[in-house]
Amino acid sequence: MMKKICLYLVAMLCCLTVNSATGLWNMPECSWTRKMGDRPVFDKIKLYESPGFNAKTMSKKGMPVGGIGTGSFMYNISGSFGPFYMKPGIYEERYLKQAAFHIREEIGNSRKSFTLATEDVLPAWKKLNVGDAVYKALFPKATFDYSNFESEISLLHFSPVIKDNYKETSYPVGVFLFKAKNTKREKVKLSFMLTFPNAPYFDVQESDGNKDVLRPCRYGLKNKLIKDKKNTFVVLYADDEKNTLETQNTAWCIGTTGNVSFVDNWNGNGDGLDIWEDFNNDGRLSNKSLSDESAMPSGALCVSVTLKPEEEVVIPFAISWFFPYTGFAEGTLWKKKFTEFFPETDQFMASVNIAAEGLNRYEEWLAEVDNWTLPIANDNDCPDWLKAGALNELYYNVFGGSFWENGCVNAEKKYGNRPGQQISGVMECTAYPYLETFDVRHHAARVTRDLWPKMEKDILLTYSDIIKSTSLGSCPHDFGSPYRNPVNEPDAYVISYRRGKETTPWSEFSPKFIQQVYMYWKQYKDDDFLDDCWLSVIRSFHYQVATDKNNDGITEMTSSEYIDNKLLNAVLWITSLEALKEMAVYRKDAEMEAMVEMQLGKARQNSEKEFWNQELGYYQYNKEIPFLMADAFVGQRCADVFELPSALDENKTLSHFHQCFQRLVKPLKDYDGDGIGDLGAANILNVEGKPGIKTSEHNHEYEVWTGVTYNLAASMYYWGRRYDDQELMKEALLTGKGVYMQCWLNEENAFWFGTPEAYWHTDMPKARGNMYQRVRGIWELYKEVVR
Repeated sequence: MMKKICLYLVAMLCCLTVNSATGLWNMPECSWTRKMGDRPVFDKIKLYESPGFNAKTMSKKGMPVGGIGTGSFMYNISGSFGPFYMKPGIYEERYLKQAAFHIREEIGNSRKSFTLATEDVLPAWKKLNVGDAVYKALFPKATFDYSNFESEISLLHFSPVIKDNYKETSYPVGVFLFKAKNTKREKVKLSFMLTFPNAPYFDVQESDGNKDVLRPCRYGLKNKLIKDKKNTFVVLYADDEKNTLETQNTAWCIGTTGNVSFVDNWNGNGDGLDIWEDFNNDGRLSNKSLSDESAMPSGALCVSVTLKPEEEVVIPFAISWFFPYTGFAEGTLWKKKFTEFFPETDQFMASVNIAAEGLNRYEEWLAEVDNWTLPIANDNDCPDWLKAGALNELYYNVFGGSFWENGCVNAEKKYGNRPGQQISGVMECTAYPYLETFDVRHHAARVTRDLWPKMEKDILLTYSDIIKSTSLGSCPHDFGSPYRNPVNEPDAYVISYRRGKETTPWSEFSPKFIQQVYMYWKQYKDDDFLDDCWLSVIRSFHYQVATDKNNDGITEMTSSEYIDNKLLNAVLWITSLEALKEMAVYRKDAEMEAMVEMQLGKARQNSEKEFWNQELGYYQYNKEIPFLMADAFVGQRCADVFELPSALDENKTLSHFHQCFQRLVKPLKDYDGDGIGDLGAANILNVEGKPGIKTSEHNHEYEVWTGVTYNLAASMYYWGRRYDDQELMKEALLTGKGVYMQCWLNEENAFWFGTPEAYWHTDMPKARGNMYQRVRGIWELYKEVVR
């Protein structure tokens, strides 16, 4: 045990030491920071229900490149390009060996050239060593500060993912900005080169048994040089009759500006010596093709500058891609959001136009990114780990198999078809291929509600349409699966696993729908939205009431995969009724108000009677089982945020949250030796502190759920502040910090940019659902702390 504590403290010390490094781009101190290429490599990992994750590459992640719904890839901690997530449901742990940045530095008679990556590059290129740069990430920006040159050189990359922005946030583009300063007494000549292949595009095809294999489906790869008045581009496009509409005329584009030389075609299937020698010889490219035939035609752009002593320069590059359609397995084809601004008629030139915007407007975009992220990063009243976690977990909005549509090409849009309405969402994870899973999104809905409220509104209106269409007014589990026809065929979960039902019969959907409608309406005072959703809200109420078989005001249905978890149902239902009551009063719907009051009276009285355990000081799992459940008060967040009446007795609720820390958090594995567990909150423990056996169908009682822990910590913090209980506020931060430590700092897990749904507190690092939708629930904790 002591050995593990020492190793953990060493890892923390390394992070603190690295974090003290400064760079030309002056990233905030709270940025997640590691040495370049410094990542654990596992022979095997205890990931289950997480298809597509290779043990040896799992830790090779970094800030994603691209906007929401564009398809994206990561420019990872090792300086290489990958993994890729170009369409919902198709996660690819592949790395483009032909793609890299390269720098040549010449001072007098001395010169050195390096490829700015520690792995995954062609064999003829001179790689960096692990630790030759410091990597810092704070969504949507990341930097490398290099230490192996005489000049001071830093690279910043970002995509224009901007709060309250529905245009540039949808762009398929990444901007890469080299800042270089000559710190020597003599002039220095620097050359910056970007190489990039005409990269393949993959889709799924059925294979033997239950396995799916990826196959390339992009043919006729060709490259072309294009120049405008300021910029130079290499477009890497596809033109072949074998291409589908999804891949025909698709293009990658690399662009830069200044004193540019180029190679529009070199052999990406070779060892890289041809392009390396061309570059390394004199720091310029030969302005010609180096290969006439290649199965992987690749392009290169080089910018050369000469700096006087103390002179500083910024060299911009842009990478864009024009893949305008998202196709799903059973045939529907959707235009992506960005095609609203770069329509199909642009086809070949669209990728150039997108990259040109990046080169011409990057200062404006960077200012807009900083305007919404730096106030978070520079808030001294919020812990650094929470600021870093709140921002960096937003990677999932881009890299979570995200979808954002601009119309269905080959079918009528069945739901969400109002003028201007554009449906968006992310996958639950690779293991659970469902778009915008509804019960899971509840913990993270505040991200879109706060940052991109129109997206939140359009999502909820779509769910409202589906509820109106169901026979009983039930809410579906999800928008559908990419392996079918999402949006037009909602609730893929019920189709896959519970045939014979119209929608998945879980007890939390209807209350969560009522709450999410209320929270959006209350925050934005959007009466037209409430009018549109009101019938669905009423149907959700009646559907939920019908599931109460013993007339105690609490549903008997199972919620998620838990068995008879009536406390969770009760808290959700009571707080939903309070929200519904306020909406009914506002709408002067006296009949609904009276029905709600009747339900509230029964639910509150019976909940206090059935669930409060005076001896243990908390509300227990259900009437018969005295276990403590971390997620039981998830419904309380709505009441906390919008100052609705508490679901249950306030003094008892305060005691309940203290007991959550004492029983679910503190006794778990202690990594730093302070006597307090560093794992977050266990899902369900019995009175003896053991997993609450027989409460779930899938061993969830052995797990910590990451997003659940963050939401629990948010409520704990709120109740601590409300009652001026400093101890509970401290406990709340320790609860949330445990998850952050495991997912972003603990090298035994290396879950960064891939926080799982859950890990086993009895068998770390056994985990599942890597890269998960709900984890952005950390935003609730962040917003509570800075309230």
